Amino acid sequence: MVEVVDVIQSIFLESYKQVERPMPLSQMKAASNIMACRTATMGGRVHRCPSGEEGHDLCILYNSCHYRNCPQCNLMPRLKWLEKYQERLLNCSHRQVVFTVPHELNRLWLHNTKELSNLLFTSVSNTLKSFLTDEKWLGAKAGYSLVLHTWGRNLSLHPHIHAVITEGGLSRDGKWVEPNYDCFLPAEAMMRKFRGAYISGIRKLIRENRLTMPEGQSIVQLRCILNKLYSEKKWNVRVEESYSHGEGIVKYLSRYLKGRPIRSHQVKQSEEGVKLRYKDHRTGLIRWQPFSKEKFVSQLLIHTPPTSMAMIRHYGLYASGCAKDREVARKQLKKSIIDFDMEEYLKSQGIDRSEKCSVCGRQMRVTEIEKKKWVH
Repeated sequence: MVEVVDVIQSIFLESYKQVERPMPLSQMKAASNIMACRTATMGGRVHRCPSGEEGHDLCILYNSCHYRNCPQCNLMPRLKWLEKYQERLLNCSHRQVVFTVPHELNRLWLHNTKELSNLLFTSVSNTLKSFLTDEKWLGAKAGYSLVLHTWGRNLSLHPHIHAVITEGGLSRDGKWVEPNYDCFLPAEAMMRKFRGAYISGIRKLIRENRLTMPEGQSIVQLRCILNKLYSEKKWNVRVEESYSHGEGIVKYLSRYLKGRPIRSHQVKQSEEGVKLRYKDHRTGLIRWQPFSKEKFVSQLLIHTPPTSMAMIRHYGLYASGCAKDREVARKQLKKSIIDFDMEEYLKSQGIDRSEKCSVCGRQMRVTEIEKKKWVH
């Protein structure tokens, strides 16, 4: 099995910088960290059986980079985050709503990732708030978390937000209320509002001269694209089926909210280039996407988020300042608190964290320690 780090290391970054467009600093940092992940560059530790006898366990463990979107690490940070997140998670039914940016805006997105990402969060949160607080649909303060994904399963640029929403909320008088309709929220109406908000936001950025235009595209051409997207294109807003219990939403959160574009086992390298194994969501079939090595690295790194930008944001009952309201809601739900046990989850995945010698059963000792070395 080839590691993604091997593919990146096989390509000179200096030559890649000349491909298509200069590499942003955030992508340079990501490439440097991924290449250093679990290597001597990052430092590590030596675990040794205290007996010191020949044939007893001895292993060297190098540190992970824990960089966002690294394909080969981040399991433990993800599970620790999930363990902490369950403290605010209400044990009620949840819905997922997906808001997708049309591919016609992909070129603009690449040159204005931070501005358009922030606009996407704002447009989605305002759209959801307007419908959730509407007496026709819920008329209450729900809790929802938004996570930004920019990738499709084949590493294509596909900006979209997954919204995880409580199927209910607190009314103005502090009572927990359920949705008025089985469909929960109207996808068609939300699509129109979201589309209008996002396009209006881009037009405002144009007026304020806050956008970097892609090479060969003028503001006049962009305005024509926006007009067509508003009047002729139906945007993708999808309301998923309900997660009716806490276990289901925890599994969803563990997979998506702290996930990454690909994992190392999906990658196959050859002399011709790289192949990526993925599941086509339309047909359910397993497919292989071919890339040149340079294109593969390019497609992986374009999903690196801008420095210090939050990819997960919480609103309503899930906002950081709403702990009291969450407690009021939790008491009314009268359900057991969701209990996510990290150690049990690791065991279910076949991961053994015991640090005992497999020969004599004695506790391993860390006999040498190398401090973690930062590569940027």
